[in-house]
Amino acid sequence: MSADARSCAADRLAEFSTQTRFERLSEIHQPVGPGIIFSNELIDALPVHRVAFRSGQLRELRVGISPTRFIWVECAPDQRLEDHCRRAEIHLKEGQITEVNFAAEDL
Repeated sequence: MSADARSCAADRLAEFSTQTRFERLSEIHQPVGPGIIFSNELIDALPVHRVAFRSGQLRELRVGISPTRFIWVECAPDQRLEDHCRRAEIHLKEGQITEVNFAAEDL
């Protein structure tokens, strides 16, 4: 968060100034207590697994390479991905694609 954005957020949350603090992830060196953590694009920056439904089956989309460019390559999903989709009740229709973010869960 830039200094300007941090200042703007602090102004908006001024009435809670005794209950809020702004720190960069690199500034946190020990566990924080209970609370709410707001982050700017943290979840968007984490890697995801892309899952498609093709011919009645879940397929994982991975990045491959052709002689001239990157391409999507479909393969069977690993067990963790299959289990997650079943547990989360992800029911895709033919041709639909979704993303699964294990890194967010682990975070």
